[in-house]
Amino acid sequence: VIFIVRRMNFATGEFAGQPCINHIAGFQWVILFMCYGVFRRDNPLKRRFEKAAMLISRKNAKTWICSTFMICALLFEPEYSQTYAAANSREQATILYAEIKKTLDMSPELSKYFKITSSEIKCLNNDNTLVPISAEARNLDGKLASVAVVDEFGAARDSAVMDSLQTSMLATINRLLF
Repeated sequence: VIFIVRRMNFATGEFAGQPCINHIAGFQWVILFMCYGVFRRDNPLKRRFEKAAMLISRKNAKTWICSTFMICALLFEPEYSQTYAAANSREQATILYAEIKKTLDMSPELSKYFKITSSEIKCLNNDNTLVPISAEARNLDGKLASVAVVDEFGAARDSAVMDSLQTSMLATINRLLF
């Protein structure tokens, strides 16, 4: 995780263009390390936590944490893993996806490992893909997610997007829902 954050630059906000490593807060490190750095004793290849939730007030870089989380997923997950940036609305899913794209665009040391299109981000090292989806689209069935982020879940009318992603992870051994 440190390797990734050292190579990332903020795309927007007060620290735009500056290295993330210089400005990341302690609670942000804890979130990233608990999700990507803690493994089970009985199986050191399996994550200790399969679900994580973040309840943080406005303007505390939640979308940035989600984008960092997904960049790590694209790089760390096994080959051909499917990852999803989900939200309740298309607009919020687009905001999250755009933040991930902008972060990669502003981070040349990382962007060389990715192919970015309007509909997906693909990691060139392992063919992992990231696709934005929304609860509005109702196209959530048939996925095989290994990692997914649901942004702004607290504003959801129902748990359909979360339930669908959880179901899509049942066949994945090392799943992670954030």
